[in-house]
Amino acid sequence: MTAPAAPICVDVTTLVHWHRPAVGIVRVEQQLCRWLMDESPAELHFVVYHQARAQFSELTRAAVQSHLQRLDNFGTPQAVAQAAAPPSLEDRLAQTALKLLAFMPKRWRLPVFNQLLKAQPVVKRLITRAHRLRHILKSLGQAHPAPAAAESQPYELPRGSVYVSLGLDWNYKDMAQLYRIKQARNLKMLLFCYDIIPIRLPHLCVADVSRQFAHYFVDLAWCADLVMCISESSQRDLNAFLSAMCVPLPRTEVIRLGADILPGEGQISEGISRYTNKPYILFVSTIERRKNHEILYRAYTRLAEEGIELPQLIFVGMSGWGVGEMHADIALDPRTRNLIHAFNHVNDAELAHLYQHASFTAYPSLYEGWGLPVAESLAYGKFCISSNTSSLPEVGEQWVDYLDPWDLPAWVERLRHYITHPQEVAQRNAAIRAGYRPHAWRQTAQEIYAQALTLARRA
Repeated sequence: MTAPAAPICVDVTTLVHWHRPAVGIVRVEQQLCRWLMDESPAELHFVVYHQARAQFSELTRAAVQSHLQRLDNFGTPQAVAQAAAPPSLEDRLAQTALKLLAFMPKRWRLPVFNQLLKAQPVVKRLITRAHRLRHILKSLGQAHPAPAAAESQPYELPRGSVYVSLGLDWNYKDMAQLYRIKQARNLKMLLFCYDIIPIRLPHLCVADVSRQFAHYFVDLAWCADLVMCISESSQRDLNAFLSAMCVPLPRTEVIRLGADILPGEGQISEGISRYTNKPYILFVSTIERRKNHEILYRAYTRLAEEGIELPQLIFVGMSGWGVGEMHADIALDPRTRNLIHAFNHVNDAELAHLYQHASFTAYPSLYEGWGLPVAESLAYGKFCISSNTSSLPEVGEQWVDYLDPWDLPAWVERLRHYITHPQEVAQRNAAIRAGYRPHAWRQTAQEIYAQALTLARRA
């Protein structure tokens, strides 16, 4: 492999903080790191950003490999035996605040969330001081304090290096501080844009998160030398937003995400095995308002009333914002409570198993940055009925049926057609297996690294 003209620093902050099965953005960081570990390029550093201290530390390759194995084996006995690092105090406070917001009356949520946003800098300062005080007390209590692990020591990014970050930066980074580090160390920065959905569709996101995202992307525009967008749709949205904000437009490139799922060593739970022994339709996605699970539930109630013999409908994903009432409806509705099932914390082996045995898949999302489950469905040779919005036609191309996500009669008609014509579904699946060529994650990782090399040569 060609050695870079300058060191490349890959940020793995999201990988370190994530303690659930890999999904979406986490999978991108995971797959890049897996490829880098296999290729072992020279002049490569893995770094973690500590927001409370406004500092980086460096991770050894062995530590990165340990985090990758933790995600790969999620849900296995080996993973349970491994001691995962506990979430930070900041993460625990944020998670607690979101849980409390969910229980508040709707009219209180937005004002309370806005107050929490205003209080965030004060809370961060208090946490930083608490960290410093703890270190001081710890050192006073030791006659010969043991040296801190290398991975917790402050680390200065090499001058003139290329910094690559693909993760949940709006949660874990202070972009203004990153800009100061960039200027001081003469860095080149390769950052990612998955989507600007909270800005475009704020009503479908938790409280007033759109304000946080707007600030984040404005700051990103000043930091980035290159922004990798995961679809042409996201690229258009980002450039339109930054132009409206009158900030610098960084160079953008579109990259296609991989679609292959590596099953790893996870075990198939009895609960999932029980439902995959009979026909089912699969919908893989975080269960939240924007993903539009509601339209499938409503379509199933219509079809049940027609007396059609329906296959199981399986939702796979963690439960998110704004779906409490829908969960209650599904659980209590006698037409659907024995037909619709939701699974969360599904490991990769189980996810692969679910794709392999599904009749076909559905993806009625209202808006996407890419639409990874559509690509995964096709990679497993499964036909999909998808929304026709945003990036989804880029993902499914000619292999998918597209519908307006709000058009309930259309979803009822298409579901009825394919449920009552299983031979046509089998033909569609066979055509996909014969003709569709999935994009591999290794190829995606290689393309990201190639862009970093180009920045390194310019540096």
